Amino acid sequence: MRHLARKDLFYIEFTKKFIPEKIEEFYKPYVKNMPTQLESPRTLVESSLQGVTIPSYQYEGVEQGFVDTLNKNEIKTTWRSTLNAQELTEKNLTLTFKLLNGYVNYWILLDTFFFHYDMKNPEAFIGDITLRMLDNQENVMFSRVYRDCILTGISDFELSYSENIQTFETFNITLQYSKVESTFANPGNPNTFDTNPSKLTGKISDIKIQSEQPSQEQESEPEPEPDPLLLDSLSGSTGAFSLRKLNSSYTGNAVQVRRSSDDTTQDIGFVNNQLDIASLNTFCSGTDGFVSIWYNQSDVNNNAIQTTSNNQPKIYDSTTGVELENGKPTLTFNTTVYGTRHLFVNDVNFGNINQILSTFVVHKSTNAGTQMITSKGYLGDSEHMIYLKSAKYKTVFETDIISTVDSAINSQYSMAIFASTGLNGFNQFKNGFSINQSTLTADLTGINPYKYGIGYNTNTQGWGYIGNIQELITFDNDLINHRVTIENNINTNYTIY
Repeated sequence: MRHLARKDLFYIEFTKKFIPEKIEEFYKPYVKNMPTQLESPRTLVESSLQGVTIPSYQYEGVEQGFVDTLNKNEIKTTWRSTLNAQELTEKNLTLTFKLLNGYVNYWILLDTFFFHYDMKNPEAFIGDITLRMLDNQENVMFSRVYRDCILTGISDFELSYSENIQTFETFNITLQYSKVESTFANPGNPNTFDTNPSKLTGKISDIKIQSEQPSQEQESEPEPEPDPLLLDSLSGSTGAFSLRKLNSSYTGNAVQVRRSSDDTTQDIGFVNNQLDIASLNTFCSGTDGFVSIWYNQSDVNNNAIQTTSNNQPKIYDSTTGVELENGKPTLTFNTTVYGTRHLFVNDVNFGNINQILSTFVVHKSTNAGTQMITSKGYLGDSEHMIYLKSAKYKTVFETDIISTVDSAINSQYSMAIFASTGLNGFNQFKNGFSINQSTLTADLTGINPYKYGIGYNTNTQGWGYIGNIQELITFDNDLINHRVTIENNINTNYTIY
């Protein structure tokens, strides 16, 4: 359900990180007691929107002159500018909100302003802001996404005992953005209308002019092609472990699950490209379920397995049901330091250093201790690790150890690593933002005798991962030029930021 400031005009969407988690939790009890039926402070702020001031586009023409040799005078001509179209506006955005009871939305946004201004906050931006415009049937007609926004100001409002009648009061916040992207629904095809803002479809280039005199027998429109999956247009994937379907050509299952009541196992596949939760509920009802195989959708001969029952990550709880993170199924590894729940690929020829030049992981760690996300070896020739230590990311390629200063625990993250030898060859991103760029001296070749581990170091037999992992994808090439496309696909599915 959407709660709009005006039902039939427009509404605004902030990303999850706009109002930080600690501010959400602080104001949530007050918001729940309000008669609005809203549970999230972020949704409350969105619903109090009253207006948006969109900046104008304009430029000064470039004047050039030449001498008319016949009349002996100068003639000046004004030409259009050569600036990029994104630079023809001041890139300022003003949002106007109605003051709610107790001015709660003002205090929420004031705390948010100071949080993002604090230099201790490692996030450079507050995330993207999306403006949706609707028709009178609440179909999304037009969307503008303002990228890489910063919160630059919050206006004052007046409190006075001299007014004994409650009046409609508003306040503003101001933002600056780096660029804006626009998407239209297709007015000629109602099938592109969508009241679900997360699935807006249709672009202006899709509009087709209908014939003024259509034939009496109109051909029915063909069924729309299914949306392509993440790996359909990418090459070089060596590992694709996920609880959603990643490749249209893949015909296998997502996981094999063991239920603890009788140790029976069953494959769980996909429904509409997502994990078949109904089958999982039926199979594990009343008991715990653990993953014995996480199938590799890129290489069916190299699945991640665990044959020891006590070491299998959990996917189903006898009381609470499917293990979830942010509403999506997940594998829960360990809940205590030095736990042993993990998976590994049995063939030592899988996961060599030249096969993991790009890695994408969706995960949430719940402990600051040293713990492995993935590893194949330790600190030797052709060995590599992605792990956490003191709540920060660390990555090893042979003897190169790269550390970050960004926190990597207690929140769900989309993390990406790209590797190539040389200056600035190492690049790491968290939730779409760069958190490290370093030189790599490793030659990124060779093999080692260790097994590729997920949530464990199969060389040292330790450092069990504490938390959950939902997706792990590896490639044998550096896909940094495709990063944005891949990360957007991941975030659309998991709604991380």
